[in-house]
Amino acid sequence: MIFLDRSVNSQPEELKLADWFFPEASMNATTNWSAPIVWLGTYKEEVLENYYANHKITVGLTVFAVGKYIEYYLYNFIVSADSYFMVGQKVIIYVLIDDFSKMPWIELSPLRTIKVFKIKREKRWQDISMMRMKTISEHVVDHIQYEVDFLFCMDVDQVFFQEYGLETLGETVAQLHSYWYKANPIDVPYERNQLSEAYIPIGKGDFYYHAAVFGGTPIQVLNLARECFKGIMNDKKNNIEAVWHDESHLNKYFFLHKPAKLLSPEYCWDHHRGYNSDIKAIKLYWAFKDHEAEPQLSDWFNPKFAGQYLKQFIQSANKHFMSGYKVIFYIIMDDFSRLPPIELGTLRTFKLIAASKEKIWEDVNVIRMRNLNMYIIKHIQSEVDFLFSMTINQIFKKDFGVETLGKSVAQLHAWWYFENAKNVPYERRYKSAAFIPFGEGDFYYHSAIFGGTPQEVLTFTLEYQRAVTSDINNGLSSTFECHLNKYFFINKPTKLLSPEYNWDPTFRIPPQIKHVKIAWQPKNI
Repeated sequence: MIFLDRSVNSQPEELKLADWFFPEASMNATTNWSAPIVWLGTYKEEVLENYYANHKITVGLTVFAVGKYIEYYLYNFIVSADSYFMVGQKVIIYVLIDDFSKMPWIELSPLRTIKVFKIKREKRWQDISMMRMKTISEHVVDHIQYEVDFLFCMDVDQVFFQEYGLETLGETVAQLHSYWYKANPIDVPYERNQLSEAYIPIGKGDFYYHAAVFGGTPIQVLNLARECFKGIMNDKKNNIEAVWHDESHLNKYFFLHKPAKLLSPEYCWDHHRGYNSDIKAIKLYWAFKDHEAEPQLSDWFNPKFAGQYLKQFIQSANKHFMSGYKVIFYIIMDDFSRLPPIELGTLRTFKLIAASKEKIWEDVNVIRMRNLNMYIIKHIQSEVDFLFSMTINQIFKKDFGVETLGKSVAQLHAWWYFENAKNVPYERRYKSAAFIPFGEGDFYYHSAIFGGTPQEVLTFTLEYQRAVTSDINNGLSSTFECHLNKYFFINKPTKLLSPEYNWDPTFRIPPQIKHVKIAWQPKNI
């Protein structure tokens, strides 16, 4: 008797679009050349899983990391890719790096391997981004084409957030840019210099694609990389540099050679865009740049901050902060001549504290915490029962009252309060004193507000200074906010303030935010 295994033979030899792609008519999820635009809800995951269970594949993922990008982003990129990229499939992560000694040690899940290759570091970031096309084509020719069935090329300053799966595979795959996915091609930043190889005439074009993500079969990626590199080098010969470098050439390539599949902005989202009803699930997001995490020294001590921000902060706090209770405002400044006129209500006084700087290059938060530490010991602890430390680029909107008081008080970050702890931007370099292991942590706290009893605040300032010294000795520099999060990970806060107490007004207010107590101030007031 012969048994026929129908589980294999019942599968179609080729997966057709109609087998797995089911967009609603209202979604506008197909291009005029009949390529699918993949959004959540347009695909049948089980159909794809069944097909690829019987058609085994290996997927490659290339990522470039040079200079500080290795320390800031590579660990988070790889660890999040291990969790979410092509789950259940064989994956090879190709890391192209300029310093082997900085390659983090990462234990991967089964079916996943890493291959690390040394690359030359270019002097300018523009050259790094453009020359990666040459490097990709060389590696595809040398070995990648024999090792994988599909290949994605991604920027390192991104973090996988949800499963990035089989629905993204295609012969050529392009990523819609989160800033331009709704724009008319007339308005997008194509290269408009007619002498450039990346030139796209006004009125032409389909979509604006993001160079942070592209992919396809190895041969198609090779064709793309070669053509883009050829265009870049021809421009160089003519002393031309396209407006958005390799991204401009990528857009020209996809204008001439239409991609077989487009990924919606859900597959490469920027949180700075705020809440957007189009975005149902964020698969991959742009990592926050290290310099965005907190203001630098020049921000806090220049006249603009000491004038405009301080005046609005104090005026709004006078009205809304702890109404009906005695309040002392301790203002730390390096130049009292910049102090704006301040008129306070009853029960309110202020005291000026001279900000002493031991080194001209010192980080503002090191200065702030050292001075705060010193003045808590000298007199603050004997003058107040509770103490809040706040940054001045905020404005009080409604009463910030006694409900916020506690032994140690932490502020949930408006960008991250709804996220799983493994996806937030904790410090992931294990040698840093701010290090929180992947998969651990409670919430992500915002350094713009913290407080408690004077003794608890004093304890934090001491621990922060010790941590910074440790990092300096190890040749590291983590952000103040990362150190604050590490402190609250070890020493759990007794009270947490919702994002209503520190909201970013560039975000559309979601239903759960009923009252905004404090709003971030824009940098351009």
